[in-house]
Amino acid sequence: MTDVMREMIAQLMGQQRAEEEGRKLPPFDHHSVCRSYLQGCCPRELLSDTRLEPMMSCRKMHEPAHKGEYNKAQKKGDLFYDVEAYEELEDAIRIVDQEIRRLQDKVKRDAEQNLDINEQQRTQKIFEVNEQIGVALVQIEALGNEGRINESVELSRKNEMKGVHPSMLQRLRVCETCSAQLNVMDHETRLQDHYGGKMHLGMVEIREKYAEMKNSIDERRTLKKLAEEKERNERRNQRGRSRSRDRKRSRSRERKSHRSRSRSKSRSHKDRRRSRSRDRKSSRRDSSRERFYYIYLKDIEDYGRRTGPITIKKECCKACRKAGQLGFFHWLFVFMMLAALYGLVVVLDLKMPDVKPANQFEHFSEMRARKFLNQITNLGPRPSGSEALEVHAFRIITEKINSLNEVVKRNDVNRIEMDIQRPTGCFDLKFLSVFTLCYHKVTNIVARIGPKKGPTDFSILINCHFDTLPDTPGATDDAVSCAIMMEILEVFAHLNKPLEHDILFLFNGAEENFLQASHGFIVNHPWRHSLRAFINLEGCGSGGRELLFQTGPGESWLIKTYLDNAPHPHCNVLGQEIFQLGIIPSDTDFRIFRDYGKISGFDIAYIRNGWVYHTEFDRPELIDIGAIQRSGDNILALSRALIRSPYLKQPANFNEGTKWVFLDVVGLFTIFYEMKLALIFNYTILLVVLLRIYLHLFRNGDYSVNVLFRASLNQFMAFGAMLFTGIFLVLIINLLNMTMSWYSMPELVFPLYIVPMMTAAFFAHARSAGKMELDMAMKFEKAHFDSTILFWSLVLFILTWIHAASSYLFMFHVLFPLLRDPLLSISKMFGFIKVITPKSLFWAQSICLTPLIILISTYTQLLFDFFVPVMGRFGNTINPEIFIMSFSLLVSLTFMLFTNNLIYVSRRLGFMVKCMIGVSLFCFLIISTTNVGVPYKYSKESPRLRRVIALHAKKSVYEFNGNLINSETGLFVQALDYRGADDLPEHTFLQGTGKPDCSNTTDEYCQMPYYTAIHQLFPPDRSRWVPLPTEPPIARPLNVKLLERKFLSNNMLNLTIVIFGGADKASLHITPLDGFQMRNWSLTAFNPKTYSNRPHATYFVFMTYGYEAPKERIIWILLEKNGGKLTLTDVGKEPALELAVATHYVHGSNQNSDTLHQLRSLIANRREKPHAGVGYWRWGITLTAGVSEIVVHSF
Repeated sequence: MTDVMREMIAQLMGQQRAEEEGRKLPPFDHHSVCRSYLQGCCPRELLSDTRLEPMMSCRKMHEPAHKGEYNKAQKKGDLFYDVEAYEELEDAIRIVDQEIRRLQDKVKRDAEQNLDINEQQRTQKIFEVNEQIGVALVQIEALGNEGRINESVELSRKNEMKGVHPSMLQRLRVCETCSAQLNVMDHETRLQDHYGGKMHLGMVEIREKYAEMKNSIDERRTLKKLAEEKERNERRNQRGRSRSRDRKRSRSRERKSHRSRSRSKSRSHKDRRRSRSRDRKSSRRDSSRERFYYIYLKDIEDYGRRTGPITIKKECCKACRKAGQLGFFHWLFVFMMLAALYGLVVVLDLKMPDVKPANQFEHFSEMRARKFLNQITNLGPRPSGSEALEVHAFRIITEKINSLNEVVKRNDVNRIEMDIQRPTGCFDLKFLSVFTLCYHKVTNIVARIGPKKGPTDFSILINCHFDTLPDTPGATDDAVSCAIMMEILEVFAHLNKPLEHDILFLFNGAEENFLQASHGFIVNHPWRHSLRAFINLEGCGSGGRELLFQTGPGESWLIKTYLDNAPHPHCNVLGQEIFQLGIIPSDTDFRIFRDYGKISGFDIAYIRNGWVYHTEFDRPELIDIGAIQRSGDNILALSRALIRSPYLKQPANFNEGTKWVFLDVVGLFTIFYEMKLALIFNYTILLVVLLRIYLHLFRNGDYSVNVLFRASLNQFMAFGAMLFTGIFLVLIINLLNMTMSWYSMPELVFPLYIVPMMTAAFFAHARSAGKMELDMAMKFEKAHFDSTILFWSLVLFILTWIHAASSYLFMFHVLFPLLRDPLLSISKMFGFIKVITPKSLFWAQSICLTPLIILISTYTQLLFDFFVPVMGRFGNTINPEIFIMSFSLLVSLTFMLFTNNLIYVSRRLGFMVKCMIGVSLFCFLIISTTNVGVPYKYSKESPRLRRVIALHAKKSVYEFNGNLINSETGLFVQALDYRGADDLPEHTFLQGTGKPDCSNTTDEYCQMPYYTAIHQLFPPDRSRWVPLPTEPPIARPLNVKLLERKFLSNNMLNLTIVIFGGADKASLHITPLDGFQMRNWSLTAFNPKTYSNRPHATYFVFMTYGYEAPKERIIWILLEKNGGKLTLTDVGKEPALELAVATHYVHGSNQNSDTLHQLRSLIANRREKPHAGVGYWRWGITLTAGVSEIVVHSF
């Protein structure tokens, strides 16, 4: 081929032609091949040789040969290239739309300079007519090409009638499709050329293709993720099989080499081995311990013959100890086994079921549920009273229920009813402190589905809440629960057979206002009377396996129904008892239905990834794929089983004494039994333990009482060493300002606390073991093992005595170790072992404790996954290092109690102790000097940040005569963890002048605008008041007036107060002054025992409204004079009460001031740069902010 011909071909076919010499095309799935081109919609290809081509950036290959390969591969399996093509089309449309807006602005500016209003109107008319003509000409040409002549002529005649004479004044306009600039006076033929041009037709095709893909893109993205995950698993399995074949070949070579070496050994060595074998057989008549020593004496004699004239006794003892005891690699195996079993537990915990497709209505589908979830969360934060909740979320839910009602009507076997409730009321709540809640017209949406014949006598309730705290989209708390409920309602709506009983679906709109909407429902709604059970769905994390952590009270058939029917059960009675202790700063609607409705039910919640709970990062994409499917399958199966249960028709036995022990083992199976059986089983095991100790002490003489006492003392000394180490570490960590260094990475708890504590215990036991003879070592091994069993038996006895269902955990701590000796006896009986040696003890103990290690690993993972994030909102007064140290001490103690006996039959462990000390010091150095140990870390996929509340507040203080004595504006800043506001980064907005001044008030809240009654956990002196020069925008200023101050007999004074203005959330701080005591008020039935008995206690009232604001709030307060007589003349001389009213704007346009906007922008920018400077990790903040006004009066 000549150079001239090659150049001509290059000009005609392009420089990138496939026929270029020496060039080989890559496969179609190579990253250099354009995926959009394979789909036939690459923007650069469609717009080539047009003005828009430079704007479309595509440097990838466009070869027709690739299309053929792609079409063949697509038939074998879906490649999901349309997802990437959709994104490229979206970018192309965005670029063109920006160009259209730019040109339109330019044309508009030019038109304003050259045309008056009449000329513009006339020009616009001309443009519309010409555009119709241009479109008609395109249609005429198309009809002519198709041979439809008559229609083409008729359309041409109509088109001629529309012709107008254009004005001589030239004006431009911009095509809304392709951004081309057209003259409004252009002839129809030029318009026809434009509409039929490549640029316009290319953009039309791009927009149509984009609109076609948009309807299914969410489902396609989900399917793509599932396919990629499946492909990764297949590749992983393939690599595992390959490695397995390599290992088999290696082992085969090793066996051949070993056999070759064995054949080359001397004949004399074989004779000695046969002789020792005969000696072992003849020694079977003796006891196991005598056989043990007999065999090793033969080894000693052989050692002496080979080493020559030395002292046989010294070398014999050395050989016996070395041959019989455990070594370094045995302990290394222990740690590797622990790590492997813990990893197995983590992997099983992450396992999720497959997602069901969206077109199967007989099953729960996560795909359909996610669509509804995205609709709700796209509204953003939805506090009660906000437009997002009361209007938009309300509309989405009601429209969905109405659409399902149409489905039910078509099937004609069931019915759906919907009721909108907006209750009003007050009640007292004890949560972190005692306070009173009042609500006005909050929103409840109730749907009831049941048989067509009408309401049934009995029903069940499923509850979620669709409101959120400020500044969080609330995907897991609790929009995902509402999506699950709506999907379950959709499954029931498509049924072709009637339901057995009614099911109520309560979408409550004021749970985050401390359970107000559920109280309004269970106290006031007429449908509540038929309820026999409920399922409350909550979330305090993001995804993972949902946990049944509360059930009851009474009604044991409920938990049995769950365990018998849930396909993926995850439950634990230990979690229920911990939650009911009140040490977790959270509460749910469960307690409202239980305490006010006297109904039994279930409390189910997501708990993983609690760092995003109540933050701006609680988004749908952080919920694991399969987590919604898993929860939906469980709730659907449970609700079906409940309405079919014969127990539903029986009267509720609220005070039933039957308790159940229930737990699941890493999702593989469940264990449940009645507490009565647990008592029998626990006491039986305790009797077995006592019998074992008696036999070892007095019957067999395995050890003496003195040895058992020394073993128990060694256990106590090791515990003391661990406790001292833990306390020392807490002091060092606080001294070095490393508090909560494990918060962003809970795994750091192991090198920070657990490994050092285990090292201390190892050292204590190793010192006790010393150079103990083997005979005495075996005695001490058994004594330490029995002392461990005695310790756990004591704990088991105490918990069983108080009827704690969680005693099952310690029952397993006793049961599995008891199986070691029977396993050894069975092994000897069947000839698996000849004598009991330290190594046989080691392997038997490892086998028996494996199930217990799995169980302990499950609780360890659950403990740290749940409690570590909780420490980020646990308050400023309790040091979380004490909690984490205590949890670590429990884990370390459990490990040491089950392994310390093996130390006494091990060789000296000095090397292992040194290794553990070295590892601990190295890890501590890394944590304290690098970013590994910073408490807060920001990432979009896994944010683990400090929680901060900032309220831009205006405070006004009035004295008794009504005069204003103080007015100030500031930023009220609170950090919700122990590091507190003192640890916030150095910035004017966050540090200011210091703590609030509480010297002139007896208000326990220091006249600060507290959102809730949490001053015990977040005291005023751990917060910050930053003075500001500008006032926040107050939409509805507060106005507090005294209506009446009435003297009553018996030293009583009644105050009637009215409150005007304020937002939908307000708090009252009611503080009786010296000499006065609260006796009654108009809010609830006042009970002094409910509150503190201190003479100056501040009573906190949280008042909200939802759908509609009250015109005014009127309350009366009855006070009693103590320590003297109150007369009518004294009434107007001195104040009796201090009242602080704070209102909070936490949503809508009134939520943010200019200062808060600056603070939000500052935090968002700086938290993404943790390496910008020393201490920059302190900007790892998630902010909840709003505008507040607080008014203080003395009456």
